[in-house]
Amino acid sequence: MLVFIEPEIKGRVIERQREILDRLQTHVAAAYFAEGRAVYDGRSILISTYELPLGGKSSTIPVNMSNRPDPANPNRGVYRVALTLVKTLNPRHLVDYCNPATDRRIVNSPDALDMLNALNLIFRQAPMQKLPHTAKSYFLPGQQKEISKDISLFLGLFQSVRPAMNRLFVNVNLTAGKFWNPRPVMDVVMDFFQARDARRLTNMTLRDLRDVTKYLHGVKVISEHRKEPSPPRGIMAIIREGADTYQLDDTGETILDYFWRVYHYKLKFPSACCVRISSKIVFPIETCRIIPNQFFKHELAPQYRDAMLTFTSRRPEERLASIMGNVHELGYAESDYLRSAGLGVTMQPLRLRAAVMPSPQVMYANNRTARIDNGAWNTRDDVFFRPANFRAWVWISTAQDQIPQEPAPIFQVNGQALEKELRRIYQEAVQRLGGLDCIVLITDRSSDLYYTLKHFGDVQVGVATQHLDYHKLMKANDQMRIDMVARINPKLGGMNHVPSKTSAAWLGQAPTMIFGADTSHPGPDDQEKPTIAALVSSVDETGTRYRATVGVQPSRVEIMRDLTQMVVTAVRAFQGYQAMVEKRPNVVPARVLFYRDGVGEGQFQEVCDQEVVAVKNAFASLKMPPPKVTFVVVGKRHHTRFFPVDKKDADRSGNAPSGLIVDHDIVHPAYPNWFLLSQGGLKGTSRPMHACIMKDENNFPLQTLQYLTYTLTHNFARATRAVSIPSPIYYAHIASGRRAIHFKALNDGSSTISSGEMTYADYEQAWQGIHTNLENASCLGWTGWGPLAMMLF
Repeated sequence: MLVFIEPEIKGRVIERQREILDRLQTHVAAAYFAEGRAVYDGRSILISTYELPLGGKSSTIPVNMSNRPDPANPNRGVYRVALTLVKTLNPRHLVDYCNPATDRRIVNSPDALDMLNALNLIFRQAPMQKLPHTAKSYFLPGQQKEISKDISLFLGLFQSVRPAMNRLFVNVNLTAGKFWNPRPVMDVVMDFFQARDARRLTNMTLRDLRDVTKYLHGVKVISEHRKEPSPPRGIMAIIREGADTYQLDDTGETILDYFWRVYHYKLKFPSACCVRISSKIVFPIETCRIIPNQFFKHELAPQYRDAMLTFTSRRPEERLASIMGNVHELGYAESDYLRSAGLGVTMQPLRLRAAVMPSPQVMYANNRTARIDNGAWNTRDDVFFRPANFRAWVWISTAQDQIPQEPAPIFQVNGQALEKELRRIYQEAVQRLGGLDCIVLITDRSSDLYYTLKHFGDVQVGVATQHLDYHKLMKANDQMRIDMVARINPKLGGMNHVPSKTSAAWLGQAPTMIFGADTSHPGPDDQEKPTIAALVSSVDETGTRYRATVGVQPSRVEIMRDLTQMVVTAVRAFQGYQAMVEKRPNVVPARVLFYRDGVGEGQFQEVCDQEVVAVKNAFASLKMPPPKVTFVVVGKRHHTRFFPVDKKDADRSGNAPSGLIVDHDIVHPAYPNWFLLSQGGLKGTSRPMHACIMKDENNFPLQTLQYLTYTLTHNFARATRAVSIPSPIYYAHIASGRRAIHFKALNDGSSTISSGEMTYADYEQAWQGIHTNLENASCLGWTGWGPLAMMLF
């Protein structure tokens, strides 16, 4: 049923509404809920396992939340809770959804999905009442690690009720969350500005105030100026005025004077900035303390990301033991909500039958086949399938330590003026050598210099670029040098390796294009930043050579807005490459294999329907026959993990081997799908890809598509091992993540980093495409069309 609460609640909305519904069920209208508590999502949905005696389809009940009644204002703290019955759920719909007839699947069943959502809500109730939580994850405060003065990592458990063929199961996995450390706000602000003296917190600039407010906005604090701390409230802003100047009312009394008069509290730093909690409440910064168990919503700084990986990385046997050792925290056995719904959970991992596909063949020059072991191979004795030819390159370094100058000189430049130095060296190389094909830059782990390099090469002058980490370069061995060259060769037009005709046999049966598509959305704090949409497309017969088109679209829009024009450009490039390189003029693609990443499960069908139409519209605009399209959504943002039962079935990392495939028991009942573990184990527990076939006009035999998908994880140009998802999606993910090189600040044309105050219209205006030197360069480099940018892998 629907819940509507009046008057409107401001601040702590979900938390406060839960408190109101709790009092409604336990005190005000306990008789309504005599047969068991209803479950509430904190917003608008209440679910009961029995019919409530509402006296009709709706009822409005007053709930008094005030602990101090005011005779002069009897409505103070009183909320009106309206309950309206909107739907009766029938478990049979979910049973039918999980047990489809052998000749058809139920793709769209709103009643079944409503029932599934209700079950997830029932399972959430017990753990969310005792543990810090997000939508589906619950964190264990006793298992944490401090990684900075502000941040600790908490171990947690993810939980989700999932449908499968002929059953339901609960997906449980280890996860981790970032939390604020409970500490004085003054200390946080001092550290934010790397200040040693409290005088730094007086008369701050507007930019300082804006930056620190963004960092702390919404963080709940208490003020410790009295014996009983104030109720927790979220920070609205850090303001410039100190307690000695901020006036509380028209009397002219300052916070400093008020605290002494009312609380006999003498402030130590009366001139320091203050903390605004609401339009009427301001506290001195020195009295405020961050309360425990609050999520840190910002991205981790680069220096802390390794700590996060180390904290979450566990070998399979360790991860499974930790899950089983903590799963009782989810409270299945004690949950009144599960009991009243007649639900129970078998507290054991699910045993599965699984198969391991044979490794595909990877070809180098002279028809030499690499020897693949658990998804990896060695190339020391191999020659690239197609080595690149180039005229000249230049090596540049911003690292301070001495770098050997043999066998070729390396230009030492000032990283503070890198763009100027790049332009000077580029112009000199063009004058002396007649041209330049590649710039190699060595830096001391600087992401800013990386973006400057890429912006200069891709946008300003149109030259291939390669960034190298000085620390890794100094420790380079033969394999690292091979990896380095393997990155550069494709950028200069070469091909490192290709799948054999046997492994990619389906591609040779008819003219075929493979697409990979991904959308990269901005963070939760960036409402105006655009979504970056990337489409990569194959141009060769082996599905190894790809070009990419990248564009901007409104923030968090999942469906690719300019897909039709992107596909038009891709088809033209395919035909150009076929004519020039493979000597097959006028080839029209008859089949399309479209891999899509970045889609939430609730949008699978919508994205498929609209993007397949866009593909066919592109062919129609070119006056070509419509291709047969197979549309596959591939995801890795899931929590399914596999643990070998017997050690003899595991690789050296303890994981299941490369090629493990599961296409039964736990797969989704609505569409053909499977889990594939393509990578050999590295560190921690491997995460399989989940592939879902949403449309298949090519009538792919399932095993043929599974093996081709596995093959396409072995032709990623930069690696001599299988990657975790098909290469076209991997390339699309890389392309959509390169947003910083395409934007420039409006007030500084030389900057590659966009301003935090830009609107979406500003971003569209600031978008910079790829330099014309790389447009349609025989499909060997970046290409450009209109507001889009393209590149080739």
